[in-house]
Amino acid sequence: MRCGIGVTREAGAEPGRPAPAAPARDGRAGPLGVAARALIGVEVRRLRAAVPPGDTVLDIGAGAGLGARALARHGVRVIAVEPDPAEAARLRAWAPAGVTVRVGGVPEALGHREADGALMWHVLEHVADPAEALRAVAAALRPGAPLLVAVPNPVGVEARLFGGRWHGWEPARHRWHIAPGVLHDLMREAGFAHVDVAVRGGWVHPASLAFSLLPALDGQVAGSGSGRRALGLLWTLALAPLALGARVGGGGAQVVGWGRAPGGPEG
Repeated sequence: MRCGIGVTREAGAEPGRPAPAAPARDGRAGPLGVAARALIGVEVRRLRAAVPPGDTVLDIGAGAGLGARALARHGVRVIAVEPDPAEAARLRAWAPAGVTVRVGGVPEALGHREADGALMWHVLEHVADPAEALRAVAAALRPGAPLLVAVPNPVGVEARLFGGRWHGWEPARHRWHIAPGVLHDLMREAGFAHVDVAVRGGWVHPASLAFSLLPALDGQVAGSGSGRRALGLLWTLALAPLALGARVGGGGAQVVGWGRAPGGPEG
């Protein structure tokens, strides 16, 4: 194992077996859904700006489809790849025009040179082999196509402050814990060029701080009801200024990577 990457193994779990999925949530519902849609719209803006309308983007690990929806509103065609059949069925039932849902994981659900961009938003920490997953994504992209990827930041201020209570560990679901330098190296080793990795957090990712303090309000992990999820949203918004302070200090709660698939123009 390289320096800067950690691994979680459940008691009795076999290496390579996927971590259990979180309880599914409806990405459209209530104030939480409104906030989540606004949040992902901000998070994917760089990818949205780099892919012209009419082109095709892979949303890998699409979940409730918030990223797919934000991209489809821009006019791109989206292939939403989701390994959980039940989650994929829910997404298919309400997916907007321009979104195709594909059931499967990485690499088996990806074609060769089929897309003009890809989104992997908090996906790498779940897969059996992050290096293999990135190589598969590189092969699925046309030369020079952009990839936007995010993972929790295991060396940020929150991780150091909360230790084992940090929300980003999520040992029931997160297999890997990838430091910024390691994400950069993994993307480069997979063939991506013009790789840019930055620490992010603050107002665009305050939930990590909020649910480290009060994990019972995190409906994704605890399976809370709609009322508790609403309380979790209010709590998250209240702590956004503190999370922003962590970001300004260079210790934000997530690591965001950007790169271009192999074979594109130099420079």
